[in-house]
Amino acid sequence: MRCTWPMCLGGSGDHGAGGPRVGDRPAVPVLPHRVPAARGRRVGSGWAGSACAGVPPGPVRPLGGPQRRRPVTRPRLLDLFCGAGGAAMGYHRAGFDVVGVDNRPQPRYPFEFVQADAMTFPLDGFDAIHASPPCQQYSRAMRHLATTNYPRLINPVRARLAATGLPYVIENVVGSPLPSQTTLDGVHGIELCGTMFGRPIWLHRLFESSIPLAAPRGCDHSCAPVNRNRGKRPGGRSSNREWREGKGVEWMTTDECDEAIPPAYTEHIGTQLLQHLCERSTR
Repeated sequence: MRCTWPMCLGGSGDHGAGGPRVGDRPAVPVLPHRVPAARGRRVGSGWAGSACAGVPPGPVRPLGGPQRRRPVTRPRLLDLFCGAGGAAMGYHRAGFDVVGVDNRPQPRYPFEFVQADAMTFPLDGFDAIHASPPCQQYSRAMRHLATTNYPRLINPVRARLAATGLPYVIENVVGSPLPSQTTLDGVHGIELCGTMFGRPIWLHRLFESSIPLAAPRGCDHSCAPVNRNRGKRPGGRSSNREWREGKGVEWMTTDECDEAIPPAYTEHIGTQLLQHLCERSTR
């Protein structure tokens, strides 16, 4: 079946009888999108630090007032509860233009950023949505420190994203109410670890999605990957520098790194999101 999006790798738009495959770069649409009037304060379009050298920042877009329709060459993904941009970097590498939203300033976020409430930010004008609600109430290690400042938001976030009809991904820690595989009632999920991508880190995260997701392979902890639990796992505790390098988020501070998703995880998921968008465009 021929893809109707005008920019496929190779230029033919023909993915063959088997359709697009995991690992392929699927079509990228050229579609006009309406940019929603953001309910918040725009803090910047990118960061020019050395870790992001060669990565173009997101386009500058005015907030509020009349919005011009303009073509984009990559699908647009909304990154809610974005933090310093670990997830965003992976989606960018997969082929998305990313807009981040967080209620705290994120001066090192590498793409377009809006400081606003992720639970009220308008969701229209995007092709896919990622959300990483606070994990403190779900984390086994942090639950004793959690307060009412960290509400349990997975259920309301899920309801809000599902209502859009867009493909979405919700990320959180092991122990949160997210599936690690497709359930009998049709909810899709996977559990990812750094060792699945050749990263020297032991870090498991759950991802729920509105579309089926596949992990690249199983974990391999025999290499004694670095981790943050001294004495409880092979490999012991890493230094802050090793942890940042292992995650692939060298532009972040230590505190930002501790909360970040390795970009390898969302690059893998983003490739599958793009394949889904491509397949949907051919129907």
